[in-house]
Amino acid sequence: MFPKFTIIKVESNSKAVIGKLDRIFQGKEKWIDDNYIGALLKGSVIAFGRWFKEKSFWRFQFNADESNKLSLNTGETVYAIDGYWGERIEIVYSTKIDWKKEIFKSKKNWDHEHCAICWAKISEFENTEYYLGGGSYPVCKKCYKNYVLIKDISFVPSV
Repeated sequence: MFPKFTIIKVESNSKAVIGKLDRIFQGKEKWIDDNYIGALLKGSVIAFGRWFKEKSFWRFQFNADESNKLSLNTGETVYAIDGYWGERIEIVYSTKIDWKKEIFKSKKNWDHEHCAICWAKISEFENTEYYLGGGSYPVCKKCYKNYVLIKDISFVPSV
């Protein structure tokens, strides 16, 4: 599925974990490299941070507000996600986002949005009916039905 990150050390302050990756590519896309933004996915919980290469190991340094999201242990394996796809996974899995159906109306100097998952255009002429999550995540009806509603992340490119 996604690159696997096996944890060999959990720092005592839980702000970072050190481990080994089984790969840094997802298909042809380089998902992980030194100083790349990324995420760790455990079940349906995702936490963001940054990758740092340390000899033959990798350090994942959590963002300040993300370190308490995951409970991680030495020897555990989780998925490594790149930042771009991680943002979309978080939208799908989040239990804190309230969704409501909307009809797009143009505003002064603002004639469209893009779906936060597939990037389809949302406007008065295309995908007029859409869902707005948390007041800031526009999602087309197709992505809402196929992914958000059923918590499916199959839109993320596989190997």
